[in-house]
This record gives sequence, structure tokens and C-alpha cells, in this order.
Amino acid sequence: MKQLGRSCDVAMLLIGTGLFISPWILGFGAAVPDLPTQTAVVIGAGLAVSSLATLIAFETWELYIVAAFAAGSITSPWMLGIADRTAIVTLVLAGVSALAISITRILLVRRLESASAGQKASQMTSDHFPSMPGLKASARRMPPEREPDRYPRSASTDRKRGQFATAERKRMSQPRQHSGGERP
Repeated sequence: MKQLGRSCDVAMLLIGTGLFISPWILGFGAAVPDLPTQTAVVIGAGLAVSSLATLIAFETWELYIVAAFAAGSITSPWMLGIADRTAIVTLVLAGVSALAISITRILLVRRLESASAGQKASQMTSDHFPSMPGLKASARRMPPEREPDRYPRSASTDRKRGQFATAERKRMSQPRQHSGGERP
């Protein structure tokens, strides 16, 4: 799965780079940059940079940025009124392929996260409740004394908690005293 995700990221990088250089390769780039050239260069650079960021340090939100650039590439010929047929085909094909790869990668990430979360939950419940194999993982809870602490505690914190608990027990065990003017 990890290798497939990396392949998706590399493919998006290649699509962005290809879109960036497409005006000069396919011949719709002018000596003075016109609208189709500028659109392909900007969207191609955005795709390439966000794909490169995903390759270097993966974060899920980067895939949504790639999807936004891809959607912009698909809709830009009509939103900007680009008339060059080669530019339209290039922008739409690059956008559709980048969007498909980005959605595929997002679905892979979600599937991997849900599988690992389910695997952790079933492992945790089977470790703590081996005598209840039919109980669903969502219905099982770890006993409070076995739940891991979110924050490490020091010995002084434990002592303070123990002192507080002792003082609270003493207070609760004493009979309640009422003053003369109040009703119990």
C-alpha cells in the first residue's frame, strides 16, 4: 500500500511537470506568454510543487490541494475562455488524470487508517478480554485501571492525588453540622 501511494505521488509530480512544460512541447506557448500558456504554467507548477511536498513530507491535506489544482485545470478552459484546442485538451486531460490519482490516494489513505484503527482496537480488546471472543470491539472498554495515561505523572503528582483523596474521604465521613438558622 505504501509503495502504491508513493507511485501515485510520483505520477502526480510527473503530470504537474508535464503540464508546466506543455505549452512549449505541444506548441501552444507563444513568445510572449498568453492566457493558455500562463494557465498551464501556473496550474502545472502548483500540481508539481504540491506533489513534491507530498513526496517529501506526506500530509493528507496536501492531497486536497492537489485535487483543487486538478479541478482548476479541468474547469479553467471554460472559466477563462481559452479557445486553443490543444491547450483545452492538455488542461482537461492533465486535470482529470491528476484528480483521479489524487482521489485514489485519498481513498488509500482512508482505507489504511481505518484498517489500522480497527486492527489496533481488535488487538487491544483481545489482549484485555480474551474470554469474550464474541463481543464486538466497539462494545468493549478497557478497565480504567488498565487504560494508559495520556500524560505522564510524576511521583509528586501521585502523592498530591493521594493526599486529596484521603482528605476528601475524611470530610465525607464526618457528620454534617448545621448552624442554628439554616434548615437541613
